Amino acid sequence: MIRQEKFLVLKIDDVVAALEDTELVQLEKLCDEVRKYRVLRGKKPNTKYVTVNQDEPYAEIVWKLIETFENLKAGGKLKL
Repeated sequence: MIRQEKFLVLKIDDVVAALEDTELVQLEKLCDEVRKYRVLRGKKPNTKYVTVNQDEPYAEIVWKLIETFENLKAGGKLKL
């Protein structure tokens, strides 16, 4: 499995603190457009994710867990 950046994650507290009210409205509209795009292409309108800050000491453990289950989904053998 090749690790790649696939998601844009913004901490809500940072967004609220950094943006003006009009910018928050614009951001919400942009997010709605992305959700509509996904639905039109038959994808789920995913709105909830679990994220891990790469600076956390357990981040590498989480990566290994993800890699293990991705390998299992692909028919690979369990590697611990």
